Amino acid sequence: MTALAAFAVLLCAGEAPAADTAVLAAKIVPVEGRVIDHGVILIGGGKILALGTQAELKIPPAAKVIDARDLWALPGIVEAHTHIGLNGGLNDMVFPINPDLSVAACIDLDSPLVKKALAEGVTTVNSMPGSGTNHAGFSVIFKLAAAGPREAIVRDPGCLKIAQAFNPERDTGDMGATRMGMAYMLRRLLIEGKEYAAAWREHEAGTRKDPPPLRRDLERVRLVFEGKIPIINHTYSAWGVAEAIRLFHDEFGLKIIATHVAYGGYQAGEYAAARATRVRIDVGPHLLELQRTGDGRLAGIATEFWRRGVRNLSLNTDAFTLFYAALSPQQHLFFQASMAAHYGLPEEAALRAITIESARALGIADRVGSLAPGKDADIVLKRGELLDVTTPVEMVLVDGAVAFRRDGCGVAVAAPAGPEKRHAEKTGGADPQGKEVRL
Repeated sequence: MTALAAFAVLLCAGEAPAADTAVLAAKIVPVEGRVIDHGVILIGGGKILALGTQAELKIPPAAKVIDARDLWALPGIVEAHTHIGLNGGLNDMVFPINPDLSVAACIDLDSPLVKKALAEGVTTVNSMPGSGTNHAGFSVIFKLAAAGPREAIVRDPGCLKIAQAFNPERDTGDMGATRMGMAYMLRRLLIEGKEYAAAWREHEAGTRKDPPPLRRDLERVRLVFEGKIPIINHTYSAWGVAEAIRLFHDEFGLKIIATHVAYGGYQAGEYAAARATRVRIDVGPHLLELQRTGDGRLAGIATEFWRRGVRNLSLNTDAFTLFYAALSPQQHLFFQASMAAHYGLPEEAALRAITIESARALGIADRVGSLAPGKDADIVLKRGELLDVTTPVEMVLVDGAVAFRRDGCGVAVAAPAGPEKRHAEKTGGADPQGKEVRL
C-alpha cells in the first residue's frame, strides 16, 4: 500500500491527524493540479491534509499560522542523482561489482553541502556511490532535514547504481575495464539476481517447499526484480543510452533511469520514449552540447530528448564532494531547470523535471514531488517561480517543520489563536494572527 493510499484509509476512518499548521500563500503551485491563488495549506503530523483558497478552508484554532501571503508555495525539489550528504561513501575501488555495498550508513546531515542545498529548496535526494566501478553499490534516498540519519531516510536501498562504460574503463587490467567485460559481469549479476528472486517468489507462493539458500549479496538485487527499486545507470552517448535500455529493460524487464546521457545520448531519444513505462531519462549536469548534425549549433540536451518524445524526464546536478562542489553545486538544481528552459525545454516540463518527475523516477511520488493531500509537507516559500534565479528562497518546510529560513525574510509565524480571534478574521475584525514571531 502506498503512503497516499494509507493516508486515504486513515482519512476515511476519521483517524487522520488534526491540522497543527496552516501556511498562507499568495499562490500555491502544486505542480500537479490547478494553481491556487490566495491559498492555504493545512498540515498535520508532517503531512498535507488539505489545500485550497483562504475563502474555502477554515484554519483550525489550534493551528499555528505561517503567514506568507506575499510568497508562492511550491513543492520541495527532488534530486535523482547526487553524491552529497555522505561521509566516506563515494567509491570502493577493489572490486568492479559490489552488490554488498550501500551508502546508507554514510548519511551526514551536518555537511555544509546539505545546508546549502536546503537553503535553495532541495528537500529530498537520491545520494549514491560513485561511478569508478561497474556496480558501486546501492544508493539511499533521504530528506535533508530530520532528527538524525535514520529518521531522514525515505527509502533504503534507493536504487541499484550502475556505471556502464566511460568512467569504469580504467585500463587497470582487471575484468570490467572493457565494455565487453562490463557487459559480461553485469549480465552475470542480473542472471543470478533474477534466479534468486524467482526462487523466493516460488517459495512464497507455495510452489517451492524450502526457501533458497540466503545470498546476502543478492538480497538487495532481489528488490530490483520485485519492482521495488529501479536501476540508475550512469551512461553517455547514443550507444550507451540504447545499450543500457537494451540490457536492463529489454532483456531483463527492469525499471531503469538512464542518467547523464550527454555526448549525443539524445539520439536514442525515440528508443527511450517507446519504452516509457519503465524507462526514464535523467539529464545532467551537462545541459548543452554541439548539435550532432555538424551545423555548429548548441543543443539543449533535455530539449532534444523532449523533441524525440521523452516525457519521463528529470534533471540532476550530480553534485559531488566538498572538493568538487563548485563544478555543479546541489543548490543549483533550480538553476539547471532554468537553463534547460532557456534552451528550449517547456517551462512546465522544467519545473516537473526537478519535482514530480524526479520523484516518479525514484518511485517515491506518493510522498514527495508535488503538493497534494496525503503527501509529505515539503514546501518551498519563494517570491515567485521556483525557476526564477533572481529571487531567493525565503523558507523551506520539511515534513511540516521549518528547516530553513532566510535571515530577514519577514515571514511571520503566529501562535495558535483562540476561537474568538478566528471569528474576527472571518468577519474582517481584529488582527487574527495572535502573538507573532518573526523568522
